[in-house]
Amino acid sequence: MIELNEEIKVSNYATYKRYLNNLVGEPVADQIVTLVGGEEALMNASFGMSEDSNTAFDGALIKFSLEIAEYAKRLNGLLPEEKRVTNASIYRVALLQHLAKAVMYTKNDNEWEVEKRGIYYKFNELGASLRCGERSLLLSMTAGVKFTDEEYEAMRVVDKVNEGDNAVRWYGTVLSMLIRQANEIVTLIEKKQLL
Repeated sequence: MIELNEEIKVSNYATYKRYLNNLVGEPVADQIVTLVGGEEALMNASFGMSEDSNTAFDGALIKFSLEIAEYAKRLNGLLPEEKRVTNASIYRVALLQHLAKAVMYTKNDNEWEVEKRGIYYKFNELGASLRCGERSLLLSMTAGVKFTDEEYEAMRVVDKVNEGDNAVRWYGTVLSMLIRQANEIVTLIEKKQLL
């Protein structure tokens, strides 16, 4: 399993929290942190569940959320001026889209699965069966985040990709497409590092 040192995790968290404070206001950002279990829980949250994703390690959630935001921002800069979306929308969605993983995933206590299958995390028992984007929206909105229609759609793009929904591909907003592409770029880069 990949391990980020404590200094990197603390630095990534500080960057994430600073962006979040600027995007949604400090009281709302603080409420988000509380809803996912506090600073330590968010700072150590995983992005993936298993070794084969190369994204299953403490600190991965914030690391990859920041990377998704940066790639989406760069892709946005390649578009004609009149097609671009605001960096605020990009960052708000990229930083919150996978937030639910901080509460959805917990360390796997089955040693055999960890050692033999590389499944480092398992699903928490959370009651309602919500997908990652849906639960991230619920957490964010409970904390007081207000989304535009385009941001709401983009928050759900991670769910729609898993559902094989081509509507986002052909009819989605520019923001949804940027976020989807940035997610795919980050995921592909991490998978390639396994090879």
